[in-house]
Amino acid sequence: EFEASHQSLQEALNLSAIELKNHDLQGLVLNNLAHLFYDTSQSDKARHYFNKALELAHTTSDPSLEGFAHTGIAIVDLENGDFDNARNHARMALEASL
Repeated sequence: EFEASHQSLQEALNLSAIELKNHDLQGLVLNNLAHLFYDTSQSDKARHYFNKALELAHTTSDPSLEGFAHTGIAIVDLENGDFDNARNHARMALEASL
């Protein structure tokens, strides 16, 4: 089930980024990939995709995507015991939503 989900999301990422050039869809897919890895206890890979979403948010000036990405990073950091970084990302998520 994980592999099928991962493959489908990778295909959606390629389609949204390369063929459609749809940044909104690309951001959603990046967040979904991050959550897929987070839900399977692969926090390093989850963080990677949250960071990719954050890069896209900065490139496209998308505060909603920025907030979601910072929130995801904060949750990963919190679970890994990095409380200072989790707090910083939670604060940045809040600032992005204002």
